[in-house]
Amino acid sequence: IVSVQEHQWGSALITTVSAVGCFTVVVLGRRYATRGTTQLEKGVLVAAVAGIALWLVVDNPLLVMLVAITVDAVAYLPTVVHAWQDPDEESWRSYFVGGLGEVLILVAVVARHADTIGVLYPAYAAVMNLAIVGVIFGSAWWYGKSDELAAEPY
Repeated sequence: IVSVQEHQWGSALITTVSAVGCFTVVVLGRRYATRGTTQLEKGVLVAAVAGIALWLVVDNPLLVMLVAITVDAVAYLPTVVHAWQDPDEESWRSYFVGGLGEVLILVAVVARHADTIGVLYPAYAAVMNLAIVGVIFGSAWWYGKSDELAAEPY
C-alpha cells in the first residue's frame, strides 16, 4: 500500500505478486499439508500480526516499508528452515527465477530514478530469493544430496 501511496509502481507490483504467491502457498499448504503447524510457524504468525498492527498505526512511509520488510523476513524463517532440512522439497529454480526477476525489477526501478521506498522491497526480495537458493544448495552439499538436486526434473 505504501508503494502505491508513494507512486513506486515497480515496488507495488512486486509486493502484490509476492503477497498473492504467499497467500496461494498458505491456501495450498492448508489443503494438502502432510504435517501440522510447527512452533516456529506459530511464532512467526504472531510476529507477523504484531508487525501488521504496528504498520497500521505508523504514519511514516519509510518506517512502514521497513516494518513490512521485517514482517516478511520473519515470515520467511520457516521457509529457510525447511529449505535447509529438506532441500529436495524446495525448487531452487523457482527461487532463482524469482530472484532474477527481482533484480530486473530493481534495475528498472533504479533506471526510473525511484526513491528509497521504491528500491527497498525489490532489493530485499532479490536478496531473500537468492539466499534461499544458497541455502538449498548449501544444505544439499552438507547432507550429500547434491546429485539429487542437480537431477531434479523441474
